[in-house]
Amino acid sequence: CLCLCLCLCLCLCLCLCLCLCLCLCLCLCLCLCRLCLCLCLCLCLCLCLCLCLCLCLCLCLCLCLCPCLCLCLCLCLCLCLCLCLSPCLCLCLCLCLCLCLCLCLFLCLCLCLCLCLCLCLCLCLCL
Repeated sequence: CLCLCLCLCLCLCLCLCLCLCLCLCLCLCLCLCRLCLCLCLCLCLCLCLCLCLCLCLCLCLCLCLCPCLCLCLCLCLCLCLCLCLSPCLCLCLCLCLCLCLCLCLFLCLCLCLCLCLCLCLCLCLCL
């Protein structure tokens, strides 16, 4: 017999990609002299058309302008969950360089707002 078929296929793909991201982070830091260790929550917009929520661990070098206000340069390692424009869900590991403005509440505890540039390696599950 002769058949005419119209098919609609749904594909599930696993891919690996590199992304460059710009992030805005809120960090809680524990400081000793000019060196700080920070835990950050970040919202990132990436060039691979993804929006990411990240949890980062940062090591910072700070310069305090006055006893309570500090400017810090940080190197961070982040784990991110990303939603992308193409129907993809990605898990990313990122290395970030951040510039932070910190308000130190007590002698060693600081709250920071950071702007970061990140390079991410992502594992994506796409439709």
